[in-house]
Amino acid sequence: MIRNLIVILVLLPLNLFGGEDIDKYTKLVNEVSRYYSSNWNLPYSKIDVKQKIDISFCILDLRTYWKEKLISRDTYDLSEIRPRLRKMSPYETKEISFGIISLMKRRSGLHFMDSSTRDKTYQKLKAVHVFCKNKVFKKTLLDRKSESYTPPLFEGRIPLGKDETRGEVQGKKDNNWIAPVKGETSLFKRIEYIQKAKKSIFYQTLDFSGDPTGIRVGDELINKRSQGLEVEVMVDGLSNLFKTSTRTILKNTKILYNNMMASGIRVFGYSCKGRIIANEFRGFDIDKLLRRAHEKFIIFDEGLESQKAIMGGINTNFKYFRAITPGKDSWKDYDIIITGNIINEITQAFKTNLKDRKIRYKNYKYDQSCLNPYDPITQKKAYLLFQKEKTKPFKAPSRDEDMVTDKDIKSHLNLILRDPKHKKLKWFHADRTRFILSRPEEEENYIYDAHIDLIRSAKKEVIIANQFFIPDEKIKRALRDAANRGVKIKIITNSNKVNKLGELMVIVGRWHYIDIILSRHPWNTGRFDYDWNPSQIEIYEFVGKEGEKQSTQMGWYHTKMLTIDGVLTLIGSYNLDYSSQRNSESSMIIESEELTQHFNNWFKEDISYSEKVKYEYLYPYRNPKPGKYRFKLRFGKKIEHYL
Repeated sequence: MIRNLIVILVLLPLNLFGGEDIDKYTKLVNEVSRYYSSNWNLPYSKIDVKQKIDISFCILDLRTYWKEKLISRDTYDLSEIRPRLRKMSPYETKEISFGIISLMKRRSGLHFMDSSTRDKTYQKLKAVHVFCKNKVFKKTLLDRKSESYTPPLFEGRIPLGKDETRGEVQGKKDNNWIAPVKGETSLFKRIEYIQKAKKSIFYQTLDFSGDPTGIRVGDELINKRSQGLEVEVMVDGLSNLFKTSTRTILKNTKILYNNMMASGIRVFGYSCKGRIIANEFRGFDIDKLLRRAHEKFIIFDEGLESQKAIMGGINTNFKYFRAITPGKDSWKDYDIIITGNIINEITQAFKTNLKDRKIRYKNYKYDQSCLNPYDPITQKKAYLLFQKEKTKPFKAPSRDEDMVTDKDIKSHLNLILRDPKHKKLKWFHADRTRFILSRPEEEENYIYDAHIDLIRSAKKEVIIANQFFIPDEKIKRALRDAANRGVKIKIITNSNKVNKLGELMVIVGRWHYIDIILSRHPWNTGRFDYDWNPSQIEIYEFVGKEGEKQSTQMGWYHTKMLTIDGVLTLIGSYNLDYSSQRNSESSMIIESEELTQHFNNWFKEDISYSEKVKYEYLYPYRNPKPGKYRFKLRFGKKIEHYL
């Protein structure tokens, strides 16, 4: 009896995973790979959700949609992860979870409205798991897999992609107009458009600081909410806990968020009772702390003829608006103002992000303590009473440093808002536009892919203007290949002279210069020819001073742009470093010769405030002499993939 049982157990894997079982596996995969509908019960609302399963070579891809837009995406290796029935679902649904990872992320289960459908699907997924966990079967399956490179498709000069987070390419008929602006003008127009808004304001940014500029913007938003407009704000709460200039600004940032909540503006990323860090976790997903919400865009009057949007790299902070005496805290950056149908893509991205946060954040019960529940029009008396009781006064500067900074910002803020030159904009009609997102948490990084595709498509010129430039091997290879084709390449990034804030990133970025500029030079042999002219690539480091005149001093270079052949511009929140490959980001690709030339002229001005990297610097940047610089470089290289 025991001998027969042993024989059966030995032979079972051989019989179960024979060649014909590929067909059984394929049949099971086809049966479960489809859409599933469910209704999720979130705090204060219910949403209809569709989820789709795709299984390829034992990798399960689970995507969650709201109104046909991707909210979240997760992948699981069914050879290692077993599907399980979950008794307690946070959304009052019947759920299948996928191992401890699914529980950690708290969003990535497969949800059903009835137990019967769930149980049938569960049995099929469990059977797929049994196939996949057998190493012999999985190897047989993977042997059938073949990989081939498919060149990207283009519409005009704009690359196309298969990612869910891509936007559609829009043409001249969509009547998209773009106005490039610098920091001061961006602040002026933000306040102007808030004051003129008639229906709604959707505001998403990384930093929203409680300095005088942020407080002024916040007061304008509060005023519009009191008039009955729909106002929603999303910030990266964790960044705003640490990325402040003074103690007073840190305290006032929390007060600013509290006061917006007291006026009925839900500030996602903030929690009334100090549970900001708890917001950043999804279950026990500690890696979330490394993935920041880095997007920056504002939409005014959704759906109205007067609708406008602002996007780019500028946060709501006095540094970006240059609202201070020129110096290290007077930063250089650009935004674009947009009209036309492309705004619909930006609006949908905002609403999708909003749904994602409603699913993610678990602190609604705490936020009831300061979030105004009353309508400012139909329940005006109760609204005003709640607002008065919960609104807090801002802190006055308590130190000499804080006092000087506060006074300086207020003075420059008044100058900016009174300056008539910011009223007029120079508009450019776009031949083609495309709004794109990167959401690495959903395993999509289309902006990175777009950089690669655009550099590969370049015929004459590539200009990269980036706050941080820490290229990976794929970016370096694309740049070298373009230079070898005769494409002229200019890169503008920060030096370690303008600000100590990112010195480590500058040092690590310099390590890569030699790989790009001297791509064909045998520098690693120790014989270094400084007179050799190796390529078409020039790198400039922003120092914030114009030659020896030093008539104007600027701080950190925060720009994030790419132009190709004088006809195409990519602008947004994306840096060419490893952090942006983890963060959620947004960018716009614009095909317009006039607009691109306008930006290129601005870059010529930026170069005048920069120093060209000389060939003789390249080898010391890679192998510096013993000292502090080498210590920082070695430390930075160890943590490079986290920078």
